[in-house]
Amino acid sequence: MAALPGDRFILRGFKKQANHGTTVGGGEVIQVLSRKVRSKDRDLVERVQRMREADPKERVALEILDAGPPGTSRRQLQQRLPLVPAALEAGLTALRDQGRIIRFDRENEAVVHQDHVRTLLDRIRSIVDTFHQDQPLSPGIGREELRSRLGMGVGPRLYFTLLQTLERAGELRVEQELCRRPQHTLQSTGTSLRPLVERLRSL
Repeated sequence: MAALPGDRFILRGFKKQANHGTTVGGGEVIQVLSRKVRSKDRDLVERVQRMREADPKERVALEILDAGPPGTSRRQLQQRLPLVPAALEAGLTALRDQGRIIRFDRENEAVVHQDHVRTLLDRIRSIVDTFHQDQPLSPGIGREELRSRLGMGVGPRLYFTLLQTLERAGELRVEQELCRRPQHTLQSTGTSLRPLVERLRSL
């Protein structure tokens, strides 16, 4: 069924009711092309309720948040929102200016919500730190291995943007195909290897 948020509908059944004929009920479309929302999914239910009352800018923000870590494109947003292109552009511009969303693909005008960006950056930091701890003699983790461990449906362009963000903040070094923390060097493993060195000397 083709519908947009704000459209109203009536549900009719096949059996006559006592006072309403075949009418079962009615309502208003809040979100389209969405995941199935179950009553036990409290966060999703609350988000849909917020969508119903939100102004256009906030409605755009909630739709981007609902898209998850992979983000969404302007074309997809236009399909999901009852906004003319100018109103959608105004909402996206305001959200970018406020730092609530990040555009990671100019060609497709793809954006991701800042809440998901924070989660993804924290996950990258954790993966790299764990790799250094487990393999102190390795100069760094491979870019593709890091992306594979990151998962969450992150595409190449968003992944590149995330790495750039950490590089600019001085929290990550990307050298050819390897990623490492700036403080991690092979020399820094000397302290942990000193007992072995002394034992080799004694032997």
